Amino acid sequence: MSNLLVVRDWTLKSGATQFRGDVGRTILFAYTSKVGPNGGLIGNVKCFLKQQHPFLQFVDLGGFTYTGAGETNLKAPDDDDFIVIDVDIAALYVALNFIHKALAK
Repeated sequence: MSNLLVVRDWTLKSGATQFRGDVGRTILFAYTSKVGPNGGLIGNVKCFLKQQHPFLQFVDLGGFTYTGAGETNLKAPDDDDFIVIDVDIAALYVALNFIHKALAK
């Protein structure tokens, strides 16, 4: 998933993918994994907005889990279906959701 979206500058730093754009926001996607109920690995993604003023803090924007098949626990805003990250456009949809949340902060 390192090539989910190329907007300006993606870098890998301390286990987190860091997005830098032209609007003064830095978004970090932290990836971890855990063993799921059936014994398989489940990916866990947490998203944070890095704010430096008035002091350095990381604002939790939310997160999601996903399986090896791309099934997530995120619901699409326009229906009750869970989002499946099985094509690049679905990954873009998820990333843009968190970018939208960061711009609202």
